[in-house]
Amino acid sequence: MKKLTVKKLMLGLVAMVLVMGTFVACGNNTGEDTEQESELQLLSEDELEGVTFKRGDVFADMSVTTPDGTTYKISELLKEKKAVVLNFWYINCGPCQMEFPYMQDAYETYQDDIEILALNPYDGTDETVSQFQKKFELTFPMAVCDEEWQQRMELSAFPTTIVIDRYGIVSFKHTGMITDVEEFNKLFAFFTADDYEQTIIRDIADIE
Repeated sequence: MKKLTVKKLMLGLVAMVLVMGTFVACGNNTGEDTEQESELQLLSEDELEGVTFKRGDVFADMSVTTPDGTTYKISELLKEKKAVVLNFWYINCGPCQMEFPYMQDAYETYQDDIEILALNPYDGTDETVSQFQKKFELTFPMAVCDEEWQQRMELSAFPTTIVIDRYGIVSFKHTGMITDVEEFNKLFAFFTADDYEQTIIRDIADIE
């Protein structure tokens, strides 16, 4: 009788260990998923009063609507893409017009992994932005944005190109035009690489 009781106790202990192991394993998986989801950090749009953004800052969950009525939101884009490029421009900006063809060429190569939002905070309307996009045959989203973004991004000139990385961090800012498709390719390749780790880039030349 004693042997039978011990045997039952042993079986009970084994069963308990198995149950606890399953519970811990499930807990670990949940923890990993939570950690992955929490890597993306963005400020909500109601937290933007008085906020300006510099390299290294957590960006905002900005949303813009293109002339065709499509709304783009940073958090939604970063579910599908590895980075979002914000290009601030305006209609009568000569350097902006010179830069766009090079950006377009690079975009055609990297559009599966990167999104460009070309944002006009200065002199655009839905109609003029749409006309500009068609004239220059640009396929990335273009939209008017609130002029407050000039202050929030501390824009000193146009065009200005900013990269928001997969973690929601302002990781690159370049003031002035980029007229070399290889420079855009180098920038986009860096931020879309599978082994990318959060990095602040001050100049494309700094990318190895």
